[in-house]
Amino acid sequence: MDKDNIVTKAMLEKAKRDELYQKFKKKGGFWEYLKWKDPGFFYDKKFILKELAALLEDVMRGNIKKLIISLPPRTGKSYVVSHFCAFWLGLDKTGSIMRNTCTDKLSEKFGLDIKNIITSLDFKRIFNVEMGTAKYGASEWALKSAKEYSYFGAGVGGSVIGQGCNLVAIVDDHIKNGMQAMSDTVLDSHYLWYSSTHLSRLSEGCPEILIGTRWSEDDIIGKVLRNESHKLKSGEMVYVNYPLLTSDGKSFCEAVKSTKAALEIKKQLIDAGFEDIWDQEYQQQTAESKDKLFPLHSLKFANPENVRTIDKKHAGYGDPADKGKDYFASMIAVEYLDGWFVTDVVYTQDPIEVTSEKISEQIYTHQPYQYVLETNKEGRSFLLLIKAKLKTMLQDSGKNYEPVLSSKTNSTNKETRIIVNSGKIKNKLYFRSDYKQHKDYFLFINHLTKYCKNIKNQKDDGADMCAGFVSQFCTGSDVRILAF
Repeated sequence: MDKDNIVTKAMLEKAKRDELYQKFKKKGGFWEYLKWKDPGFFYDKKFILKELAALLEDVMRGNIKKLIISLPPRTGKSYVVSHFCAFWLGLDKTGSIMRNTCTDKLSEKFGLDIKNIITSLDFKRIFNVEMGTAKYGASEWALKSAKEYSYFGAGVGGSVIGQGCNLVAIVDDHIKNGMQAMSDTVLDSHYLWYSSTHLSRLSEGCPEILIGTRWSEDDIIGKVLRNESHKLKSGEMVYVNYPLLTSDGKSFCEAVKSTKAALEIKKQLIDAGFEDIWDQEYQQQTAESKDKLFPLHSLKFANPENVRTIDKKHAGYGDPADKGKDYFASMIAVEYLDGWFVTDVVYTQDPIEVTSEKISEQIYTHQPYQYVLETNKEGRSFLLLIKAKLKTMLQDSGKNYEPVLSSKTNSTNKETRIIVNSGKIKNKLYFRSDYKQHKDYFLFINHLTKYCKNIKNQKDDGADMCAGFVSQFCTGSDVRILAF
């Protein structure tokens, strides 16, 4: 290319940027800013990024209190968010932003990226900002006009103590890889860090943004969606989830990633035996979502205030814990419509002496006409213990109640029994609509709705208890009665 052509090209690019600058000055929106700042990357055909920019601007304007974003990798989401941080600090030079991510190294990169944007000549031209003179690290720094830090962050699990944010608090990809996503210990530690350290840094009214691949139902995003579902209904929380390929097999946005390129990625991963990576990283489908047997929407719920329990037959079923991390699951249900309403649940990992008190009290309170306990391993001795405790409780109270305690040995494979009885569980059982107000019941529903086919080492005690109940009380079954 000769010198004249180089000069001509430079003049055209400058004219284009000047035109974009005038549009941005006139309209003042974040998307117009992005097109002006990096016209080679941001343009209107990338409508997904335009939608993302609009959502982020809604956060800035106070229309969204919590925004959750799941997008495929290499689509520019973190780049957009970095510009968003710079943009907001340019408009509010005394504010503070926190952005935490999976590692300290990535946190430093994000911090340096934003700092470079803010210190660029064209950014200064618009926002008239200056960096402070104090020496800070790449992941924490302040503008000259800031009261404290303008921006700070750390790797998940790291310390952000002593700092606070009032503009926005961001978690950007808290899971490093699929190995972390498969570890309950890691996921639990991430949520504990989020609930304690991360949230403790927010000033009152500070909005949140959560960005991440949907690895698991138990990642931070999954737990927030589950625990704060009422905010989705009210509009206080917004969740956007974009799979790379839509249901018709086309790219979610051709300008971001073509259908041809997306299909090539899919083929390479599946041919290499990494279908789970394709599902989770690119399609934003958690490992559990494909094989969930009891998704929340498939279950029946009823308001306990509308369920008549007086003069109605009650029944109970218990499934003792087989191993150290298993749960003892016990339920009491009352006849309701065409099935049973599960009115009370004990779902615990407490030692046997504590659990026996809880189960005895459960039976004593609800007085089921029959209570069936599986007698696998510790079940029979536990049943005898319950029998003795109930006898004492009834003698002391003088209640006229003669419980029938039944033992049942289950020889069927646990997963097989759950799958075979899954239809009855969804059609014949009704659950409390206020389950979140009851600790054991809430944990039981949580585990039940996460139960999946073909996944080992999952918390299946709640599903197995339900399967045992419907196999016992929704059809005939032989049990051995222990005289009381």
